[in-house]
This record gives sequence, structure tokens and C-alpha cells, in this order.
Amino acid sequence: MNAFFDGYINSNTTLQQFFHEYDNALQHTAEKEYEADFASMSKVIPCGSQSLLERQFQIEYTYAKFQEIQMEFRGEMNCVVDKVFVEGHACRYDVVEEAIHNGKPEHKIYIISFNRANMNINCSCFLFEFRGIVYRYSLLIFAHVRVTKAPDKYILSRWRKNVHRKHAYIRASYGSKVKEPHIEQYDGLCKRFYEIAEYACESEKTTKLLYQHLNAYDCTKTCKESSSRKKKKTMDRVLCEDNPSPSSPVPNIVDVDSSI
Repeated sequence: MNAFFDGYINSNTTLQQFFHEYDNALQHTAEKEYEADFASMSKVIPCGSQSLLERQFQIEYTYAKFQEIQMEFRGEMNCVVDKVFVEGHACRYDVVEEAIHNGKPEHKIYIISFNRANMNINCSCFLFEFRGIVYRYSLLIFAHVRVTKAPDKYILSRWRKNVHRKHAYIRASYGSKVKEPHIEQYDGLCKRFYEIAEYACESEKTTKLLYQHLNAYDCTKTCKESSSRKKKKTMDRVLCEDNPSPSSPVPNIVDVDSSI
């Protein structure tokens, strides 16, 4: 049976009980999601190193996902660059990972391709493609070539603290018992937009005029500006925690060493 229903239903559950317990399971899942969001916004896991790359993930990622990426930073110490092949902007690295299996030392080799021009990095393990987080082998190469800021394409939006989940705006019986302000605002806007759409659709001219007004309001740009302000506040808070002295200098973040 699906782990989603653990503790709620079993093989003896009747159909009537199933509908009731299904609603309870959904409510429990929604509450856990709210708790995880609160933890991500209110708690900060300290970095385990002085790496600016790790600090970037600390600022961007949710509480739970940053815990995962920290395991990769710790695992990086078991990896070493064995061979390097360079041809123009294209580089190939052979990375050896040391591990212990059944009490015996074991070595695994992974091949990483890195392009200095577009910052593309690919690993033979394909774990980023499967799980969506940058693994220790790629982190090792980033450190090797002195990259201190990962490209946005390697920080997936679904793991970010500020991700907007569309399903969270839908009122449901299993949702939080407390009325969330954003849900109330969403419901009010939807009702008003529906009334406007009913009126505008009667005329092609009115419909085009409404589209012009909607397109004039760039929602994406507004959301990005709001996200940037929140990100700056988080960055300032993290830097204050890591550098309590007001005289401590804040390091400059650069994309890649110009000497490479």
C-alpha cells in the first residue's frame, strides 16, 4: 500500500472510512508542507565551510533541500581530480571517489565535462538529471576551476524558498484550518476577473483593450523585483550571522577567475 496512507487506512478499511481517512491524509500532508515552508523562511542552517558556492545554495534553497546539498559538500572531501584534459574552452576531468564497501576500500571513476565559455558541466553519473541537485563530483570541479557562483540553470526553481506553488492558492477541505491571506486575496481576484471576462468577451474591441491593459502590467517583472528584495534581505541576514563584527569585510562574489 502507498506510504501516503500509512496510519490512515488498511486492508479492512471500508469505502466510507476510506473517503474520511483520505481527507485526513491530505490535510496532514498540507500541514507538513506549511511547516516546511515556515522552517525554510525562518531558519538558517549554518554553512559547513567558507565556500561562497555553499552560501549561495544556503540562500536559495529550502531548509530540507539545503540539507541534501550539504551532504554533497561533505562528500566532496572523498573525491580527487585524477586527470585533466583541456582543448580550448572544453575541459574533461577524471574524478576518483574513495569509498569503503564491506570493510574494503573501493575507488570509482567519474568523467566530468566542463565548458568554460558557457559554464556547462556534465557528469557521467547523470545524478543532476535524475535528482535535480548538483552532486559532489561537479562541486569538486567548480571548486577546482574556482567558480564561486553557480549558474542559475543548476539551481532549480522547484527547490527555491521563494517558489510559488499554484495549488497552494486553491481552497480545499484538507487545507489549513487557518484562512491564509493570500488565499483570500486570490479568491477575491478570481471572482472579480471572472466578472470582467464575462463582460469583455461580448466585444472583440473590449477584449483586445483588456489584453492591452493586462500586458502593460508585467507580472513576471514585478515578481522578480519582489524576489530580488527578499533575496537581498536574506543575504544580509546570513552575512550578519556569519560576520557579527560590523568592521568585517564582505567578500565580493565573482563568476569565475579571470586567470583561467
